[in-house]
Amino acid sequence: MSDRKGRDRGTVLVLTLILTVVLAVVVLALATYVTAGLRTSETTNLRSETNADGAAAITWAMEYFRVGNRTVPADCSDTAPTPTIPVPAEVSVNGSAIVLECSTDSSGSGFPVIKLSAEATKDDVRREVEAVAQFSLADGAIRALDWGVDDVPVATP
Repeated sequence: MSDRKGRDRGTVLVLTLILTVVLAVVVLALATYVTAGLRTSETTNLRSETNADGAAAITWAMEYFRVGNRTVPADCSDTAPTPTIPVPAEVSVNGSAIVLECSTDSSGSGFPVIKLSAEATKDDVRREVEAVAQFSLADGAIRALDWGVDDVPVATP
C-alpha cells in the first residue's frame, strides 16, 4: 500500500493544472465571442439609427412639399444651383448629420414626380435612403412610388 501512495503523489496538482488550462481556454473563447457580439450590436444600432434619420428626413421633405407647394419645388429642378434642401435639426432624432437632395423625375401622368435622397451619417456610419414620390396637384396628396435603403454601411473618409 505504501507503494501506491508514492505513485499517486502529485496527481492532484497535475489534474488541477489541466482543469485550470481548460477553464481558461473556455473563458477566453467566451470573452472573444461576447466582445464580437457587442461590436456587432453597436454597428447594428448605428445602422438602424441612421436609417431612421434618413427616412425621417425624406418623410419631412414629402410633408414640407405637400403643405407648401402644389407644383414641383424650384429647389428640385434641374436648373437649381444646388439640389440640397436644408433639414431642420428636429428631424434627426438620433443626432445624425443629414444631407437631403432632390431632383425631378419624368412622369407620364402629368403629376410632378420627385426623387428624394437622404444621406445620414453618424459615428463613421453612412446610410443612404432614397424615395420617389408623386404629388397630386388636385388634392395635395403624396404617393411614395419607390423606397430604398442601401444594404451596407459605408465608413466615411
